[in-house]
Amino acid sequence: TGDQIEIGPGTYTENLEVLAPLVAQKLILTGAGANTTIVNGNQQNCVLQVDKGYIVTAVGLTFTNGSECFPAGGILNDGTLTLIDVTVSKNQGTETAGGIANDVDGSLTLIGSKVNDNTALDPSTGQGGALFNVGSATLVNTIISGNSAAVAGGGIENEAQLRVTGGRIVNNIVAGLGGGIENHTAGFGTATTTVNNSFIGNNKAFTGGGIFNNASLAVNATAFANNTAGEGGGLENSF
Repeated sequence: TGDQIEIGPGTYTENLEVLAPLVAQKLILTGAGANTTIVNGNQQNCVLQVDKGYIVTAVGLTFTNGSECFPAGGILNDGTLTLIDVTVSKNQGTETAGGIANDVDGSLTLIGSKVNDNTALDPSTGQGGALFNVGSATLVNTIISGNSAAVAGGGIENEAQLRVTGGRIVNNIVAGLGGGIENHTAGFGTATTTVNNSFIGNNKAFTGGGIFNNASLAVNATAFANNTAGEGGGLENSF
């Protein structure tokens, strides 16, 4: 069974949990637009959490001000989650991801969305300012901008399967590896990142300003510009 919930303009202080014993296996959340329908986590927990076995689609919403939800700040996904015309912004992950954590069971799709100004704060584990992925993640026409992490993946930390098409990965920063993307094998099978028809620019890192790769990487019809690092300003390919 499935439910559709329409959410009008406004700011709602909520920590949404799609978990057992919720009966509906499929849920569609439709807002009035990301600029006008805002879900504020009030730094109490994730703004949205989706458990294994649930299928959730969110359209025209902003998820902001989430925190303290290991391993995520804003959204934690263990199910099947699709974000369409959604903004995920200004969330704080105190241990791993800032914006979104897509866990090992998770299937995540972002279409026409924006993940910006999120932070992964922990000085020893902060990875994936915008997205920490150990599942399957697909980004289409999506902007990853202004995110930061302490250790790896200022924009995206990928340790599983990631595909980016028509994306803009810009103005992200990390103290360690991979200002825009870090692609790193770490126990979830060979990490594989494919980037098509995208732009990667103005990212900063200690190593690998645009991308740091030590796994499987394919980049097609993608421009790199003004990325900076001590080593590998645009791309550092390390094995």
